[in-house]
Amino acid sequence: MKKKNLKLRILFNVVSLTIGIYILINYIIAKNYIIPDRYPAANYPPNFIETNIKTDSCKLPIWITKGLCTEKPKKLVYILIHGYKGNRDHWTPVLTDLSTDAEVVTVALRAHDTNNAAHTTFATKEADDVSSVVDWVASHYLHDNPTIILLGSSLGGVTSWITSSKNKHVDGIISDSAFLTLTLSSDRWLERTFTGASTILKPMVVIAKTLINVDTDKISPIEAAANWKGKPSMVIHCENDNIVSYDESNKIAQAAGAKLHIMKDANHAKSQITHHDTYVKLVKDFGNQVLKSKNR
Repeated sequence: MKKKNLKLRILFNVVSLTIGIYILINYIIAKNYIIPDRYPAANYPPNFIETNIKTDSCKLPIWITKGLCTEKPKKLVYILIHGYKGNRDHWTPVLTDLSTDAEVVTVALRAHDTNNAAHTTFATKEADDVSSVVDWVASHYLHDNPTIILLGSSLGGVTSWITSSKNKHVDGIISDSAFLTLTLSSDRWLERTFTGASTILKPMVVIAKTLINVDTDKISPIEAAANWKGKPSMVIHCENDNIVSYDESNKIAQAAGAKLHIMKDANHAKSQITHHDTYVKLVKDFGNQVLKSKNR
């Protein structure tokens, strides 16, 4: 009997230890998930400067064209928002081109780049931050109302849609590689690590939700896109995207009544590099069309 009890105790201890290690691994991954590795950006063109906007809960680093510091900034403004694990350098390939006939602002998302926020909230508070940037830009126009276009990539695309429902100064949305739901894109992202990761690491998602106090299951651009319907918008989908499916991009486009552009052979959120000239033309044509429509 004593030997049997000893074996049971050993088995219990082994199982308890295994479960403890499993939960600890999920906790560590969850912490890394909500606090991704930071990559400070540094490659802005000579016609840009760096500044910060103070929000309720963080200091928001932005790059802006110098024209925003003058009495007569250009009437068209692009606000660029990078994706998860990205930084403002994501937009460096297109900054000079976009700034030839517009003012440009690039935003560093929470817990990314040099943003001092403790963790990401996956577009929830980020949308409030971008809304603050929109208000800050609008405040620089004393006599004219600027035409403000939000251009977001991946998580930045979702942030753009959600911001559109919060701020009346937004005139147009360009959504590039935006996911339909965070749950679905997270599962695909995890599966890139190893097969079955999205199932095995389910506790990680629950822990991450708890740590940031955000219901990540409800993070989706679809409602904001539907509310935006009838206003200027464009959706960009990368053909070789292994995180966001064509179906997802198409549903967002349909909800918003937006034109869907497919970037052939482009990987997730990379078409600003691989299809540089086409990308710049799409963005500039869209922005100029919105500007003309607003000033009729």
